[in-house]
This record gives sequence, structure tokens and C-alpha cells, in this order.
Amino acid sequence: MKKNLSSIITCAVLLTSVFIAPIADAAKADFSGLSSKDLANKVLSLSSKQVKSEQKSLESAIAKLSDKEFDSFIHNLVMANKGDDKELKDKLKPIGVELETKKNDRIGPTAIEAGDLNFSVSSAKRTGESFYRLIASWDPDISEVYPATYDLVSIEWDPKVGQYYSSNVGSTSYTTARDGSKRLEGVYLFNVHDYKLGFGSYAAVYVTKKTNSTLEYGSKYVHTYDTVSWSGNFQANFTWEKLGPTGGASFSLSPSMTEKSWQVWDDGALEW
Repeated sequence: MKKNLSSIITCAVLLTSVFIAPIADAAKADFSGLSSKDLANKVLSLSSKQVKSEQKSLESAIAKLSDKEFDSFIHNLVMANKGDDKELKDKLKPIGVELETKKNDRIGPTAIEAGDLNFSVSSAKRTGESFYRLIASWDPDISEVYPATYDLVSIEWDPKVGQYYSSNVGSTSYTTARDGSKRLEGVYLFNVHDYKLGFGSYAAVYVTKKTNSTLEYGSKYVHTYDTVSWSGNFQANFTWEKLGPTGGASFSLSPSMTEKSWQVWDDGALEW
């Protein structure tokens, strides 16, 4: 009788382990099918403890993103983050992402005001990559009703410390590369098509390390608006400056007679 009871218990344990094992495996989430925006929102919604528990799945999903998708992932993380920047940085470390970012201080004149523009420049790197990404992100709270020429945004860095590698933009409906002729002098310029509704997007420059010094980098966003009437969607005039805040080149807007403008600047330092 005792022998039969022992056999029954053993069988019950084995059957239980068979049914429980697949359930335990199924509890692990699969994030590989998410878009870059959905993946960013998922990471933001998880606590640091939950991110660590899903480390392998999240790291795998991030590794599968293309360069453009990963840039979009960082852009969406930064723009949607309502918490502390350092907490976000610490949350990303276990899943193979280095991030440095901070939101700009808000200022504001007329038309769409600078305070209506969420703007930030970030540096990011994925595990296994040889280059860093400098990403300028912007997201307007309202739409511009008096657009003039395209807005201009630069990504600037110290060319003595960082070597230009490549560049990228978000949706080409909202952003296009304007001028990369000074990329060896530490600046790349992009158009922002602010006459379109919801023109929030990003621009990215990839750099590789030339020296072990700290890389100073930043981004200037110059917004133009018309003081007379709604004008067309054409490129703004600008002139190059030989020396900018990061130690490389920069630019200045040359507005038309009826145009006014304001600008915001954000910067950071990359310890690599």
C-alpha cells in the first residue's frame, strides 16, 4: 500500500512539473514584435526591477532594431519620459543601452513659443557598436500657424575629439538633411518642415572616438515664423560660423524681411 502511494505521489509530481514548466516559460515576455515607439513606451512603463527581470528579452529586442529604429527608440524614450533622466539612464544600463540626456530650459517669445517645443539632445550607444549617436529630438505641443521658411536644427560636436561617421533622420516628411559640408568641422545641419501638423521628429549624427578626451556636443534649434502672412515652405538662409560652443563650427540664421526667429540650445558631454 505504501509502495503504491509513493508511486502515485511521484507520478503526480512529474505531471505537475510537465504542466508548470511551459507556463513558467510562457510568462517571459517577447518584445521583438514591438515597434520602436511601443518598445520605448513599454520600457518606460516597467519599473527598474521589472526591466532587470526581462533583461534578456528586452536586450534581444533592442539588438534587433535597425539603426533608424534604434534612433527612433531613443527619441521616443526621451520625449515621452516624465520621470528623472538619471533614473532612465540607470534603467537602460542592464539592457545594453548607454544614454545621456536632459531636457532644455524653456524660454518663449511669439507665434509658437520656445516654451511650446520639447527639445533635447542625447547621446546613446548600443552594446557591441563602435560609434555613439548624437540625437536631437523635438516635439511641439501646438502647431505653427504662421510658418515661414523651414526651421533649422544643427548637431554640433568637438571635431578634435569625435570623428563623423554617419547621419540619420526620422520621418523625411518632417526632417531632411540640409548641409553636411562642415561635418569634418563638427557640425551637421537639418531642415525641419514646421509647416506640417505634428512636425515632431529627430535628427542623428554618429561619431567615433578620436581621442580619450570628453566629447562636448550640442544642438541648436532655430524656429522661423512670418510676421505678415503665411508663407511658403522653402529653405532658410544661414551663414556658417567658424567656432561654436562645442569647439567645432556652428551656424547663424539670416532671416528675410518679414521673418522673425528664436532659438533654443541644448548640450551635453560624453565620457567615453
